[in-house]
Order: sequence, then structure tokens, then C-alpha cells
Amino acid sequence: MNHNRHPLVLMIGSVLVLSLACDLQGLINQPVIFTPTPNLTLTSVFGTISAFASPTPTQTEKITPPEPSPSVPPPTPTATILPPSATPVPASPTLTNTWIPPTVVPTSTSTPTFTPVSYVGPNMRSGISLSANYMAREPTIDGNFDEWNQERYPVQQVVYGASDWNGARDLSAFVLLGWDEHFLYLASRVRDERYVQNASGHNIYKGDSLELLIDTNVSGDYYDTSMNSDDYQLGLSPGSIGGDVAPEAYLWFPNSLAGSQARIKIGKKLTDDGYRIEARIPWHIFNVTPAMGRHFGFVFSVSDNDSFGENIQQTLVAHVRSRALTNPTTWGDLTLTRAVVTRRPRPGTPITAKRFSSPPLIDGLLAEWTIPPTIVSGLVFGADKWSSIADLTGIAMSGWDTSYLYLASKVVDNEFVQNSQGVYLYLGDSVEVLFDADLAADYSVRDLNGDDYQVGISPGSPTPGLNPSVYLWYPRSKAGSRIQMIVAALPLPDGYVVEIAIPWSVFGVSPSTGDQFGFAFSISDNDNQNRNIQQTMVSSVTTRILTDPTTWGILVLGP
Repeated sequence: MNHNRHPLVLMIGSVLVLSLACDLQGLINQPVIFTPTPNLTLTSVFGTISAFASPTPTQTEKITPPEPSPSVPPPTPTATILPPSATPVPASPTLTNTWIPPTVVPTSTSTPTFTPVSYVGPNMRSGISLSANYMAREPTIDGNFDEWNQERYPVQQVVYGASDWNGARDLSAFVLLGWDEHFLYLASRVRDERYVQNASGHNIYKGDSLELLIDTNVSGDYYDTSMNSDDYQLGLSPGSIGGDVAPEAYLWFPNSLAGSQARIKIGKKLTDDGYRIEARIPWHIFNVTPAMGRHFGFVFSVSDNDSFGENIQQTLVAHVRSRALTNPTTWGDLTLTRAVVTRRPRPGTPITAKRFSSPPLIDGLLAEWTIPPTIVSGLVFGADKWSSIADLTGIAMSGWDTSYLYLASKVVDNEFVQNSQGVYLYLGDSVEVLFDADLAADYSVRDLNGDDYQVGISPGSPTPGLNPSVYLWYPRSKAGSRIQMIVAALPLPDGYVVEIAIPWSVFGVSPSTGDQFGFAFSISDNDNQNRNIQQTMVSSVTTRILTDPTTWGILVLGP
């Protein structure tokens, strides 16, 4: 019975299989609707939306600051010259449309509105601020600083070539700044133990030279990190030693104004340890109308080349450590002030040197000296060790002729001790002469330079008159014993007498009546027979500070 039912079952199964096969074929041909599960990242979410949604997302503008010009100036890139690999500076900021993912699904297809980005900010840079004082009288541009009494600002931050910099003697400076309605004035004293400048034109930065960076519209582009047409890069060259390369000013930036600037006047003087330079710069070069209280972005820098056989910029020091040439936001501030410059008198009463018609005999006797003496009693060192006038005081007299500066001194010292020689002679009883050979050039300069001299004279050892000696401490480049100076000394019951003749050639001076020099005459004392030590010093000038010539007095060459 069961076997009789099998054909029927097979028939029914075949029909069902055929029916299902037809239905499956229809399913395969129909599209599958798929909705992805949202990812947890914004990138994936908006990637899915952008793939299936039709609206175009709203674009948001992004300002890309322009890069500096490649041609400012054209030479090989250094810390001073704009690198040639930079992108040219456009006339106006470039708008770059960069899509930024919206926080909601965009629904608008309107055209985006571009709003220019403003660089406007404060009118004064936050960096180091220098002041340019108003100058009622135009200074003579000759490399002398006799008309300058401004604040001096140090320039010693190494911003390029640190590996070639060997300290302040290798390259350092200070700068003074002034202004009037027509000009910006500057004076700079540069220490540079090897002066090299053989380049000209746009290459002056490859020799010893100065650089000014000036932003004339600080508030207008306070936040702009690239240079534009109101930023200036100006170089000043003192010229070559021999004069075959003349002093020169060259403007590197703006590129459209680049070239030599004949209207800028430069004066320079080479010194024993560097050079002095003055400049008068017309305001119209910067397209500026000056006014009291006006601010500028500003950096003052000095370039150095110590290679006589090659034009190359080795080192650059600036007054601002952050200085980046092409980024004005790293510059400092220059403020025009109304303070009127007045010449500060030197301390003390000027000492007049008598002109000798015939030279005095340097023998320790003072028969030829009929000059009113200068009292030497101002305590300038070791006041706690000084007991009385009998311990240490003195008088000094001065004279001159065309060959020598003559000095004579009677010293009161109740205990003579001198066991030192050479560089250490100041550790015993001795006298010291401070002499500024070019007072007019650096009247207000408060540090020693190559025309300032420190001379020590020992009356003798172990007693006055026995083995007197002379030692020149400063300038360091000339330091050493000076046998060409003539010294004689004699003991006295209460001290000693010393007489000195110093050739003018030691100071590099050709004297004439009326000449003035910075001057201080001082006496050192040691009362300790068992120790070489400077215990006390008295001076002709109570304000005497060894390293600050403005604290010295004045010596006048009389008739």
C-alpha cells in the first residue's frame, strides 16, 4: 500500500521544486535596499552623506598668508637677504577655498560669501622698544658722536652664524637713535676685531655692515607674518678700509624700490677694535611723515665678515633675539619721543695742561713745575681701608709739548709697598692715568673702546726710584710694558714724588692748543707688606669708574 503512493508523492514534489525555482529567480533580479550603520567618526558620517545626498555642502574660506618675495634681495639666502626659494609676495592675500566638514547635514546650495580676513591690531610691537629722541640740531654725520647724548642700546643677540661668533670682541655693538621732521638719525659703535668690507650694491651684507628693518604700518598688519609694501629692509656699509669701496646705503625691500640710496648720508671712523658709523636717512624713503609718539616695527642688526679673501656673511647680531627677517611679528618697536637732546657736562673741574717751551727734566724734582696743582683725594675704591689724609692723598700737575704729555705727582702715603710688576703693578703703590684720546667722537659713550687708554706707573720696587716701570692695560690689543714712557721717582718722608713723560704717539694723538681729552689721574695704595693687594684708590675725579669714560674728567691743552 505504501509502495502504491510513491509516484504521487514524487509528482507533487517535482511541482513544488519547479515553483520555488521560479520564485528564487525573481528574487535575485530585484535590488537590495541597504542602509549602513552610522560610524562614530565625523569623517565617516559625512563621507556617507556626501556619497548619497544631493545638496552641495557650503564652503568656508581659509586665508593662507602669503610667502615672502624671492627677489629681496637676489643673492644666495642668508640671515639678512630674503631667500630666493620663497614664494613671491602677492599684492593682496590669496583666498584658498578649503572644505571644512559642517556639523549638520547641509541643506543650502547658496553661493558662499567671502569675508576678507583683517590683520589689524595694536599700533606697537610687544618686543623690545627703542626710543629715538628729537634732535633740535642736526648732527654732523662724520663718525664722531660728540652731539649724541641719547640712550644707547646693546646689539649683541646672535641671530645668524652662531658657530662663527667668537664673543663680544668678534662682533657686538650699541646703537643710538634720533629724529627730526626730515630725517631719522642713527649712530652705532661696533666692536669687530677684524674689519672686512669689499662688497658693494646689493651684496654689502657680505661684508661688515648694518641692517635696519622697519615696519611703517604696524597696526594695519599687526598679525601679518609676511613682509609687504610697508616693510623696509635697508643696509648701510661703512665702505672698505682703503677707500676703494665707498660707504653706501642699499634698499633690498620692497622689491619695487630696491637699489642704492644716494640720499642717505653716511659717516664712519675706523677704531682700534672696530668702527663708528653715523647715518642720516630721509623719512621719504620710508614714505613716512614723522610725529612724536609714532611707533614702527624695528630691528637693528650688524653683519660680520672676517674673511679677507671672500665676500660672505658669517655672523649677524641684532638687538632683538626673536628677529626673523621675513616675519615682521618677530620685530621690536621704535618710538619717536619728544625728549630734546642736551649735552651732559663731564664731571669735575677741567684740568689745564701748561705748554712747556722747553721740555722738563724727568728726574723726580719738580723745579720746573710752576702750575697750580689738582688735588687727588676723591675716594673711588676701598673707602673702608682708608684711615686719613696721611694714609693716602696727593696732588697732580700736567704739561705738554708737541712730543710728550708730562705728568708730575706728589703722593702722601705713610706706608710704601710695591712688590709687583707688569700687569699686576696696581697691587702695590702706584699711579694710574685714564685717557680718552677722542673725546669728541664718543663724548657720551659709556664703555671703553679703542681710543681709551689705561696706563699704570710704578714709582719703583721695593722703594721709589728703584726699578720704576710702566704698563698699558687698555686697549687690550696694545697691552704690555711701555719702555718709551720715561719715569723718575724719589722717596719723601711722608710718601714719594713721581714724574712721567708719555709720548703722544702712544695715544695716536697730534696735539694742538685747545684740544680736550677725557682724563682721570688716580693713586693706588697697599699698606700690607705681606700681600700684593690694592686696598685703596683716590682720584682727581670723584665719579671715576674705570669702564665708563663719561665718569672721567677733562684735560685741556693750554697755552
